[in-house]
Amino acid sequence: MNYFALIVEYDGTNYSGFQSQPQVSTVQDTIESAITNLTRENIRITSASRTDAGAHAYGQVVNFQTEQNYPPEVIENALNYYLPSDITIKKAYVVSEEFHSRKSAFSRIYKYQILNQDVKLSIYRNYYARISTSLDEKLMNNACQDLLGTHDFKDIAKPSYLGGSTKREVYKWEVQRQANKIIITCEANGFMRYQIRKINALLTQIGSRSLPSDTIQRLFSEESNNNFQYSMLPACGLFLVGVKYHGPFSYIGE
Repeated sequence: MNYFALIVEYDGTNYSGFQSQPQVSTVQDTIESAITNLTRENIRITSASRTDAGAHAYGQVVNFQTEQNYPPEVIENALNYYLPSDITIKKAYVVSEEFHSRKSAFSRIYKYQILNQDVKLSIYRNYYARISTSLDEKLMNNACQDLLGTHDFKDIAKPSYLGGSTKREVYKWEVQRQANKIIITCEANGFMRYQIRKINALLTQIGSRSLPSDTIQRLFSEESNNNFQYSMLPACGLFLVGVKYHGPFSYIGE
């Protein structure tokens, strides 16, 4: 048996998320179909992250096994031939049997893109969230400091998730402004579903001064009792930038 990892870029606009689902188009199903066309085997892939419907990736990592012993460059070229234009295999690697794209990762990096302007979006509507209220990125960035380290995010977890661990270690949460664009970069050992979009919604409310600057700090306090009314930013602004591993196939960047 032969084992491969793929670095995948995709525009998630036309997909119902990454993870395979019945009767809808997903990124996973599309990649698996391309691999099956190449190998003539019924292939299932494993991914580092399950991005939401409408979210995107510069550096998703997937792995699979096959009886075929293709060189990595053949896999890259053949899969890109079979895949639609909104999914690209950026690199293929031979990996060990022990490699697991999710379990072997020690961090994932996302960015969230906001256009802070009054005018509605046309060209950028699938890749940025628009917020018309003026945002103070310094207030937002200061609040990010309360996210760093290990915290229990149980208050923002979906009820169905509460059977598993809701603790995550956050390595980076940073806000930068570039003219009318606000970019929020997040790195952690893992993220729960909707975690980034909910936390970033809180940050924008802090930045617009509709929530106090200590909101994140109070979220993790012992007195926290789920009284927050969480909103959620749209998926279109969310990008999986890359995944870090102890090995040669980490991919970070655009």
